[in-house]
Amino acid sequence: MADRSYIQVGRAAQANSGRSQIRIATIAIVASLIVATLVVVNHRPARPQRVHPLRVASAPPDEADEGPPDTMPPVFVPPDGYKRAAEFMGSPKSPAPTTSTTQAPPRPRPHQVCPSSWAQSGFDAAQTHDNAEECTLTAAAVGAQRPTPRWRSSLPGPLVGSPAVARGRVVVASADQTVTAFDAANGRVLWKAPVAHVRTGPSVDGGRVLVGGADGTLSALDESSGRALWATAMLPNNDGIISITVSNGRVYVAGGEGLAAADEAGGRLAWQTVTHNVVLDPPAVVGSTVVAGGRWGAVAYGPDLFAFDADTGAELWSKSVNLMAITPVGWGTKVVYGAYGDGISVADPRTGAVERTISTGGSDGGLALAGTKLIMAGGGLTAIDLATGRQLWTTYATPATSVPTIAGDVAWVSPNNGIAVDLSTGREIAWFPEWGSNPAVAGGSLYVPERLTDTWSLAAYGY
Repeated sequence: MADRSYIQVGRAAQANSGRSQIRIATIAIVASLIVATLVVVNHRPARPQRVHPLRVASAPPDEADEGPPDTMPPVFVPPDGYKRAAEFMGSPKSPAPTTSTTQAPPRPRPHQVCPSSWAQSGFDAAQTHDNAEECTLTAAAVGAQRPTPRWRSSLPGPLVGSPAVARGRVVVASADQTVTAFDAANGRVLWKAPVAHVRTGPSVDGGRVLVGGADGTLSALDESSGRALWATAMLPNNDGIISITVSNGRVYVAGGEGLAAADEAGGRLAWQTVTHNVVLDPPAVVGSTVVAGGRWGAVAYGPDLFAFDADTGAELWSKSVNLMAITPVGWGTKVVYGAYGDGISVADPRTGAVERTISTGGSDGGLALAGTKLIMAGGGLTAIDLATGRQLWTTYATPATSVPTIAGDVAWVSPNNGIAVDLSTGREIAWFPEWGSNPAVAGGSLYVPERLTDTWSLAAYGY
C-alpha cells in the first residue's frame, strides 16, 4: 500500500511539472510576441507632421490639420515663422521675407504739366478767376489722389490777398508789412522787402511786383530782387487801396470811395475819380472799359455799379443795383455782374444796357467764369450756363462766400478749409484743412497759405 501511494504521488508531481512547463512556455511565447511588436512599432518610420505654409512649424497639431494643407485655415504668424515653416517643409522655393523697416519709394505717377501763371488776384484783368491752361490738377486726378504738399515755408503772419505766381516765383504780401518772393520749385526765400501799410495781394507784370497800401499808396518792386522802384499816392483823401488790377501797362486801383489808374512803367498817375461808395473787389477791365462794383453801397447813398473809360477815366455810366453789386466779370465783349436778390445780369460794358437777366435767387459771394460756365458763390456754389441761362447744378455741401479759384475743370474754394469741386457735376472731390484763403493754381501746383493754431505757412500742393 505504501509503494502504491508513492507511485501515485510521483505521477501527480510529474503532471504538475508538465503543466508548469506549458505555462512557462506560453508566457515566453506571449512575451516574445509583445517584444517583437514593440520593436516593430519603435522602428516604424514616424508619419511626417503636416504643416500649413502660414503656420509656425512648432505649433501643436490639431484635428483640423489632418486634411490637405490647402484646406487648412490660414493663421497669421510673424515674418520669421515663414522661414521656419519653409525649412520644416524642405522647400527652398519659399524664402523668408525681409523685415526691413525702410519702405521703397512709391512709384512716381506720370502727370502732364502745362506751364502757366497766376499773376494777379483775379487771374486776369477780366477777373474770371480761371486758369484754363491747368492740365495737372484735373478733377480725375484730384478725385483719384489728393494732392499733397511738395513744400512748406513759414510765414511771419497771415497774408493779405492771395499769392501771385509768375516766372518761377511765388510772391505774397504779409500783414507784417513785408512782401516775400519764394522759389516756386522748392519754397526757398528769394527775397523779402518791407512795404509800409501793404494791404493788397501782389500783382506781377512787366518785371514788377505791384501792391497797394492802406494809406492809398501804390508801390512797385523789382520782380527779381525786391528793390523798390517807385511809389505813387493814388486815391483822393488818402483812402486806402483795397484791390488792384493790371492791364495793358496800366494799374487800376479801387478802395475807399474812389478809383484811379497809374502807368505801370514809372508810376505816373493817369486819372482818379470819386465813386462815393466803397469798392472792394478788383475792377474788371473789359476792352477799353473799367467796371467796378460798389459793394456795401446802398441806394440811399447813390450808385453802386460804375463804368469808366480805361484810358481817360471818364465816367460812362453808373446805376444802383439793389443794395449790392457783386463782382463784375468780363465775358468776351460783355460784362456780367450779380445783384443781391436779383440774379445775374449780362450787359454792354460801354453803355450799361442789360441784354439778359438770369434769375438765381441772389448771391452774397463772388463770381468766377470758366468759358460760358459761371460759378456763383453764396452759402454754396451754383453753376450757370451763360449761353442758355440754364442752371447746371447747385451744391450746399460746399459752403462758400469767397470768389472760387478755377483751374482746368476744378473749382477750389476756401470757407476756412479748402474744398475741391468737380466743375462738371458740382461734386466735392477733395478736402484740405486750415486754408487761410483761396489758392493760386499754376503749372501743376496749388499755392495756398495755411494756418495751424497761431503758425502760418505757405504750402505748394501737387504730385
